[in-house]
Amino acid sequence: MHFTRGQVDVWMVERTAQGWTEPVRLNDNINMGRGNSCGSIAGDGSLYFTAKTSDKPIDVFCSKLVNGIYFAPQNLAGVNSPDADHAPFVAPDGSYLIFSSFRGGQGRSDLFISFRTDDGAWSEPLNMCSRINSAQKDEYPHVTRLANTCSSIATVHQL
Repeated sequence: MHFTRGQVDVWMVERTAQGWTEPVRLNDNINMGRGNSCGSIAGDGSLYFTAKTSDKPIDVFCSKLVNGIYFAPQNLAGVNSPDADHAPFVAPDGSYLIFSSFRGGQGRSDLFISFRTDDGAWSEPLNMCSRINSAQKDEYPHVTRLANTCSSIATVHQL
């Protein structure tokens, strides 16, 4: 499990047979700027998270886990916009990414979805429309294991 603590850094704990381990701050490859938060882990261990590294608001990044170490993250340039993009949720198989963005839509912020293409890139993000988004601020998406319910802080909708 990854979570945010203190000066908005990403931390990790693991569940063992004895319970939860002590929190460990992830390395500076992950905690590289300000506003590091909102981790989501793909089945291969890749960590998708939010960070602020420039004058732009916040962006979504991905860091690959190799031999237990998170490597330098990649800014998801095809997913991110000039506006704030944050709160990523990645499918366990890495086939899609849902995130919140202030780029415009139904409300103050909307949920967008991008699909992994055959060449490994991300498709142009699509607004998840009024069936999912509300006139409010929709963020922090999560899809259940059954993959038939998507929830966010502002709303819960049956797909």
